[in-house]
Amino acid sequence: MTLKFIIVGAGLIGPRHAQSILSNPSTDLVALIDPLPSAATTAQKLGTSYYPTIEATLQAIPKPDAAIVCTPNHTHVAITKQLLLANIHVLVEKPLSDNIASARELLSLLKQPQHAHLKLLVGHHRRFNPYVLKTKELLTSSATSLGHIIAINGLWTLLKPDSYFSAPTAWRASSTTGGGVIPINLIHDIDILHYLLGPITRVHAEQTPRNAPTPPKKAPPSRCASRPAQWAHSSSATRRPPRITSRLGPARTRLFRGWRAVGRIFTASLDPGRR
Repeated sequence: MTLKFIIVGAGLIGPRHAQSILSNPSTDLVALIDPLPSAATTAQKLGTSYYPTIEATLQAIPKPDAAIVCTPNHTHVAITKQLLLANIHVLVEKPLSDNIASARELLSLLKQPQHAHLKLLVGHHRRFNPYVLKTKELLTSSATSLGHIIAINGLWTLLKPDSYFSAPTAWRASSTTGGGVIPINLIHDIDILHYLLGPITRVHAEQTPRNAPTPPKKAPPSRCASRPAQWAHSSSATRRPPRITSRLGPARTRLFRGWRAVGRIFTASLDPGRR
């Protein structure tokens, strides 16, 4: 059976998802949806139909099996809800929402009995990065004997050009429309930490004097210098190299490198003889 997909959003990510759908023999791309008329050209290049709205799409073609939402962050909940109410499974780009209240409202919708069969996934694609997969393997394999994880320290750096924050994607520069470094970038790191080390139970942030503005030029200067986090099993993560002390034995570090990232995982020996 071939699954029929529609994509909502023809910006940076939408066409990438389209290529994945087109390259999979089990999926068909039946429509590209975007209010901008220029998206019609993108749809033509992809060999699919173009529609300006979800309503127009559902009136013109048979109901698709699933949709991928690739729109600005502050529109995710409304569009996802519209698709779910049309009985369509949804993969939505991260973040699920730009605020907690609407995200919980969306999840409550899924818990209703008439919608329990629907699937809602959030596109945290970096879990499938080869470096992340290898790190997960090392952390969970008994053969590597890393010991008990007591801390992790990481750094991710990237200078994005001003064009990244220009129209029609100027929303990326404003926290009122779901933009900013936390929902666009840091959410990837948070999800990877969840994936590698389990649920985070506490987060602490430290504030420093304002720094000089960084791109986008109109965005407010950064004030946060450190964000330590606590896990359910007492591991911690921070933006600064932590001092490691352990009653279990000498602390060891494992350096890992990835795409534009470098980090250290701190472990302690579980051998009682080394206490």
